[in-house]
Amino acid sequence: MTEKGQAADRSPLGPWRHDDRRRPHAQVRDAAGHRERAALSTDVGHTDVVSANILCSLGRHDARAALDVVLASRPDLVALQEWGVSRRRLLRAAGYVWVAPLWGGCPVGARTARFEPAGSRIRVLGWWGWADRGARPVPLMPPRVATVARFRDALTGTTVSVVSFHLTPGVQSGGLYREDRPRLAARHRSEVRRLRRVVQRELALGHVVHAAGDSNFDGLRLPGLTSAWEGREDRPGTLGSHRKIDDVHGPGPAASVTLLTSASDHKAVLVRRRDATVGVASGLLRPGGRPAS
Repeated sequence: MTEKGQAADRSPLGPWRHDDRRRPHAQVRDAAGHRERAALSTDVGHTDVVSANILCSLGRHDARAALDVVLASRPDLVALQEWGVSRRRLLRAAGYVWVAPLWGGCPVGARTARFEPAGSRIRVLGWWGWADRGARPVPLMPPRVATVARFRDALTGTTVSVVSFHLTPGVQSGGLYREDRPRLAARHRSEVRRLRRVVQRELALGHVVHAAGDSNFDGLRLPGLTSAWEGREDRPGTLGSHRKIDDVHGPGPAASVTLLTSASDHKAVLVRRRDATVGVASGLLRPGGRPAS
């Protein structure tokens, strides 16, 4: 193992951490969660995933309000970006369990009525590096990591893997990599390669994978998954009028895509996909997909 690989294994989350309800991140279900679970029998066949870059410079009140907008529709899975350690205390929404690493700013949430934690860790996508002259106020670029969180899905009987990521900005112009910023472009390309390897590893393990985040590159695609923007190229953007840099890549085409507006500079992306597998192990469904009585 390389020195960088060893460093990644010494990350704040360490090797794969499996569910232990005594740990703080393993939130105990509340009464609302039990009521939601009872209602799942009438809300089957799809998964709602939201990706939201909530601007790091927002004050506590505005950040909390933006999170409320993201959670208002009760998405099944949530991927946040620019949500640093100082905001961890705000992740106390009833009915959700959160995986919030100490660094990286990309926590993942899951609705406790449907999901149970099955392990989590961070994957380093890029280490410290130098930006091109004049490209950034501070030329030193911080590390970029992806949060990988696995959950057991009570509805489908599958293991779901959510990859929350935020790649280096300032690399694209006119739909292409900027030629005047070769360091940033090379850095971003490297991050994309590593992100794709993370996704391929989760797919190879047989998990249902949702890779959600801010790629800072309109048109990014991840092999093995389908962009929510596939076939929706003429829709409004998530940053500005047309740039679709926030995305939820998942298993097959999106059934619907909804943009959510808050105090953040990015619009959040709420994506619904039909579940390919409907499990009966949970007792919520009978064989054939009919709700259990």
